[in-house]
Parts: sequence; structure tokens; C-alpha cells
Amino acid sequence: ITNATNLNISYEGFTMLQYDDATVAADGSTVVELYFDRDYHLMNFQLDGGYGVEPIYARYGKEFRVAKPTKAGYEFKEWSVVTDSSRTAEQNAQAEAIAEALANGEAVTIPAFDIVFKAVWNTKNVSATVVFWYENANDDGYSYINHVTVENLEADSEISAETYKNL
Repeated sequence: ITNATNLNISYEGFTMLQYDDATVAADGSTVVELYFDRDYHLMNFQLDGGYGVEPIYARYGKEFRVAKPTKAGYEFKEWSVVTDSSRTAEQNAQAEAIAEALANGEAVTIPAFDIVFKAVWNTKNVSATVVFWYENANDDGYSYINHVTVENLEADSEISAETYKNL
């Protein structure tokens, strides 16, 4: 036997190793042992300014889970799967199921392909403080006069000094 690939032997998540050629004995006693290594796959996480989750590079079938990421002014909603044209429809469905399970804090196993997940965030209401400083009459410095805390602002929204200049 000189080419086991002609035997059409393959297993999802595994790569067959090289093997020694064998001549088949007339008495049928020939044994050819084929070894398969588990493949490594990358689970990557695009956090869009958040933090708390690192990429995972592990062997096929390894169980893992991830913590919910954190981002100031936002609440983590879910993981979306970044499109990869090399995946089959079945793999895309599996990737979506993994994303949903990870968002729910469940353990999943490394699939037989790489996946990139993107964090989806909901904004939450935050507050901001506007501080008033008046220029001193007798030097080049400024003195604190007052401040106003503005509540229920959406993260990343803009606040204008014009609104508060006459307080």
C-alpha cells in the first residue's frame, strides 16, 4: 500500500500523518497503522473597543467557554459570526449555534474550522459632568465656579457647551 488517500480515508477535525509504505503479504497478515492528529483551530473575538476575551487556539473537540466582554457605556448583547466564504452552509449554521451558546455562557467545543466572532453591544445610559471654569482677573489661571451632572445620556453621544454656558 503506497497511498492511503486512495482508500478515501478522512475524519473531520483530523489530519492523517505520514506512514510507511507496506507490501501486502500473500498470507493476509499485513497490518497498516494510520495515525491521525487533531487539527488546531482559532476562535477569534473582535471586541469593538471592549475587553475581557482573548483568542482561543485549540485542538478540534476541546471544550471552552468565554466570559462576557466589557465596554464602558455599553452592555454586551451577543456574538455575531463574521462571514467567511470558505465555510459550508452546515458550518455557518454550526458557527451561529456556537455564537449563541457562548453569549449564553455555555461551554462549546472547538469545531473543525476557524471562526471570528464580533461583539454586538447595546448602549446604556450614562452621565457626564460639565465643569465651569472662569478666567482669573489677576493672572493667567482659571478658577472653579460650578459643575452640572447631566443624566441619561447615550454612550458616544455628543454634548454641547452652548447648552450650559449660561448656567
